Amino acid sequence: MAGQISKRTKLIIDLLVQQKDFVSGSWIAKQLGVSKRTVLREMDEVEKQVRENGAVLERVPGKGVKIELPLESAGEFLLQMNNTSVEEHFNPEERQRSLIIELIGSKEIQKLYYFASKFKISEATVSNDLDRIEPWLKSRNLKLIRKPGYGVRVEGHETDIRKTIVELVYDNFSRDELMDFLRKQYSDTPFAGLRTDIKKRLLNIIGDSTLHGIESAIESSGILRAYALADNAYVALVVHLSLAVQRILAGEKIHFDPVLLDELKESTEYGMAEKLISVTSDNLNISIPTDEIGYVTMHLQGAKFRSTKDKDASFRIHDYEIIHLAEQLVQIVERKAGMILSDNKRLLTDLVNHMGPALTRIRMGMIIRNPLLEQIKTQYMTYYKWTEEAVAYIEERLGNKIPEDEIGYLTMHFGAAIESSIKRRNLVWRVIIACSTGIGSSKLLESRVGKLYKNIKIVSVRSTLSIEKAIQDEDVDFVISTVRLKQTLVPTVVVSPLLLDEDAKRIEEMLSAIKPKHVQKTDGKEQGLVSILSQLNMFSAAGESVLQHYFHTSTSGVSEEQIIEDAASIIKTTDRNQLVRDLKKREDLGRTPIGNEGILLHCRTKAVDFEQFGFLRVESTGLGLSYVVVMVVPEKVSEVSRSLLGTLTQKVVELDNWVQEVKEGSFEKSYATLEQIISEELKAMLQILEDTNE
Repeated sequence: MAGQISKRTKLIIDLLVQQKDFVSGSWIAKQLGVSKRTVLREMDEVEKQVRENGAVLERVPGKGVKIELPLESAGEFLLQMNNTSVEEHFNPEERQRSLIIELIGSKEIQKLYYFASKFKISEATVSNDLDRIEPWLKSRNLKLIRKPGYGVRVEGHETDIRKTIVELVYDNFSRDELMDFLRKQYSDTPFAGLRTDIKKRLLNIIGDSTLHGIESAIESSGILRAYALADNAYVALVVHLSLAVQRILAGEKIHFDPVLLDELKESTEYGMAEKLISVTSDNLNISIPTDEIGYVTMHLQGAKFRSTKDKDASFRIHDYEIIHLAEQLVQIVERKAGMILSDNKRLLTDLVNHMGPALTRIRMGMIIRNPLLEQIKTQYMTYYKWTEEAVAYIEERLGNKIPEDEIGYLTMHFGAAIESSIKRRNLVWRVIIACSTGIGSSKLLESRVGKLYKNIKIVSVRSTLSIEKAIQDEDVDFVISTVRLKQTLVPTVVVSPLLLDEDAKRIEEMLSAIKPKHVQKTDGKEQGLVSILSQLNMFSAAGESVLQHYFHTSTSGVSEEQIIEDAASIIKTTDRNQLVRDLKKREDLGRTPIGNEGILLHCRTKAVDFEQFGFLRVESTGLGLSYVVVMVVPEKVSEVSRSLLGTLTQKVVELDNWVQEVKEGSFEKSYATLEQIISEELKAMLQILEDTNE
């Protein structure tokens, strides 16, 4: 007669029946995923069950174990084993999950001995399990009622109970499992991972007996023709309706905000939801309250649509608030990623199309599962962190917490855009930077471009007078210029020396529009020791010249012409008139602003023999300036000198304290800042020298 055995004993017997020869305890342990010691402890019970069912378990040291099954009784043995029931055995996690499902799915008050008997544990263990699940329930606004002599039950608002049940479903079933279950018309689908009995208990709570009627109602309502529902949206709608019907049958009712319901009645989705509820009522012969129509309406509004194949498709969601939020997200991630993403029209369209339904889901408290969430958080940890930080802006605006699953979906959009940008950055474009003199504003621009674009190799910085020859000599892809140029042999981007946001976008558009002529590595050439020593000598000479001739004084000029005259009177020059002409000639091409209160006055000239740098503090208020940065270099200036002076111009923009020291008239402090900057540049060059010698 068939009896009852443990699940592990049954598994070992099933394994042995399939083997014709001896197998070791280690082999059995490996098949079951347990230790060899566990298998050995089970063998006495295995031998007992095999013997009682008419077979023999042979146990030979050094060879292992084998079931000796006489041919004439093999059929009877297999039949007996198949009819033998397996004792239910829950590990603590499974038991506690089952306990939650039992409590939420039942309106009845249950005594501790009921659960002790069901799970074959002591009442003390049940009490301990209740202690463990109580915080979990509390975090979902559900209260665990426990009173001696009364029993145990869960209380909470119907909305919270439904949300928790749906959460349990999505936590314990994969989307594919649910889809298979529906496609196979609710047959005994072999569920993976969690115990089948637990999954069946969950399906019973959401009303698996009503699924056919609900799917039929969805088909009849025309929703599938009106909405291209993605698989997970279809599953969510079926689960939602099935659970609603089951709760109604159990006498539970849910309430919907009447004001919001009136607003929803104006939407297209409300009409579809109303029709769906009507057909569902007829199919299942049940009266469904109007409040349920509101929730189904929001479900439809929050459904995820399949991506359109039309590349030129416009936004589906014509909600300018959503577009604004998407743009803000892009800008925040842009800053964190250090790359331009706002010119990626596909990214913005995808974000808006995703966020419209997503925000509806969030506002109504719908649960959606992202099956790739953990993979996204692991493989794209940095992108996820950036997106999570950007999402804080939406949370503040909406007053709603954005779930991790939704952040994961947003991360996928940003990740695709960033990876695409990175692929483009693996290419290298050869570029010349041009300005009227080839120093000053061009160096400031060179520094900005170098920081923002690792895939742009600046091969030369030239004056506009020599640009055509430079293009031919250097074989460049395009030119970035601070002034407009006549027609050139390659495309030109005209930008501000400060490289404003709109300038950066123009450069991004250029990178998207043209392909580099040559495939190059992004790594720079390794410099030889002799080259570095030579540059070090030139840097030392330039730094010494700047420090020796640094000036920091004031000007009472009320026009730029007068300021130029004052600057020329301070600079050590061999031809003052020539210096004035050269400064004016450069300024005629356009003013170079520095910050909000200053300008850069600079030129390359025959009128000086060495580099000179300093500040003029403007006393007049008529020009709207507080200070002027003055920088002049000899006509034949070394690359190292030009680089140093450009760095000083850049630091004026970056170091607020330096400008403040100039405005306060503190020569000592501003000179000390200059010394510190040059010292840091020198240390950087010495570090390169040290690295070269390693």
